[in-house]
Amino acid sequence: MMLLTCSIPIASVYAANPSTPLTRLAASLTDAPAPLRADLAQAALLELSAAYAREAQRARDDLRRRPGKSDLRRWVSSIDTLAADYASLAASITALTPVDVSIGPDQDLHLSISGKPVVVAGPRPREQRAMERRILESYCMLNLCDPDSYAATNQSDDMGMTISITPATSSGGSPVNTRWSFSPIGPSCGTDDGLEFQFTNADSLRQKRVLCTAIVSELQQLAAHISRQAHEGVVVEWNSLRIEPIGNTSQQVNLNRQGNSIDLPLPYLVALPELFELARPWLAAKVRGETFHLVLINADRLMAPLLLPE
Repeated sequence: MMLLTCSIPIASVYAANPSTPLTRLAASLTDAPAPLRADLAQAALLELSAAYAREAQRARDDLRRRPGKSDLRRWVSSIDTLAADYASLAASITALTPVDVSIGPDQDLHLSISGKPVVVAGPRPREQRAMERRILESYCMLNLCDPDSYAATNQSDDMGMTISITPATSSGGSPVNTRWSFSPIGPSCGTDDGLEFQFTNADSLRQKRVLCTAIVSELQQLAAHISRQAHEGVVVEWNSLRIEPIGNTSQQVNLNRQGNSIDLPLPYLVALPELFELARPWLAAKVRGETFHLVLINADRLMAPLLLPE
């Protein structure tokens, strides 16, 4: 069963109706930037390698009980080789590896990785859904998404594709929801409460996803703390609002010239003073309970101090 090297026609993912969480994820990634599909392929290959390695171990255990079974010995060798091939291919994947996805007639996920076809099917059909769930969870650990969100098909429009990315909680304990959209003008990260970060390209996309979520979390926490201060009668001078480091794990937010301040862990905002200054109108509206749509263009440049070369 050498699924790694067999010939598989790669058809459009939309030719099939995705009916499992994993195939819904695959459908949402068809036109997404290459790093997202590469993450899916690597997660799938690692799970396939582990599944076939377990199958080989079961066969070895059976062989010890029936040492004369030459066909079983050949099966062990074949499955060991397949597991190793999957692991080797997974190790070769980078963010720029070309990966195409499609859905087979049996709702199996088909991948083409640098031209090499792979069917994401484990050795035991009754364990297939559990394996697919692990693949989905591994992908979402990398991309800060909620595996359960793929219980329903994601929505798309003519401008591009939208993925809901939901980390469990922010450091303040409340959910942080970011929505990524991919279009010809570049990816963007947005929230339901009016923040939008527009990027010019998908370079360093993993870092940008992490940074966007962290920055949104800090801005929302800061808005909540300032709101409590304002309700207690503290006057907030928005033009004087600034963040200063006061230790290794905390920052001081100066609210006015009278010395009122808040101590919070805001490592990302303190490192990005220009972004924080541009976010002040959104913060002010949020504290007043008003709706304000803030679009920060060239977010790549604004976040550049925290973007590491890849």
